[in-house]
Amino acid sequence: MEYLEHSLGKIPQELNELDWKEALSPNKEKLCKHLSAFANMQGGGFLAFGINDTTGQPVGIERILAQEIITKLGNLCRNGVNPVVIIDHSIENFRGFHVLMIYIKESAVKPVHMPERQLKIVISEAETLQGRHQDKK
Repeated sequence: MEYLEHSLGKIPQELNELDWKEALSPNKEKLCKHLSAFANMQGGGFLAFGINDTTGQPVGIERILAQEIITKLGNLCRNGVNPVVIIDHSIENFRGFHVLMIYIKESAVKPVHMPERQLKIVISEAETLQGRHQDKK
């Protein structure tokens, strides 16, 4: 909560260690990028749900929505990034609003990345090598 309090001071601003979210983005790739970035960062990082993305004002989050977010992020941590990312969560009362805090633990195995990205790179390298091989014929 210290990061959240600090980020919502006199001039609200997100921190390297903390991103505000009013709701969960439907863009899975964007979410996986957040998970990867925090898991690759020393000390990990936090997503705070129930904070307006633009103004930094607490707006709160319903417990049922918080549970859906926890479930979706948990699935992305297992299936959307490689290696698996570990998260922890808590629902905190912040200035009279419920805020879902998701902690993304720093990964012991780095880099954490999205599996499709690695696959695209491997395919591109294979195509390049194949092209060079055919040029030699």
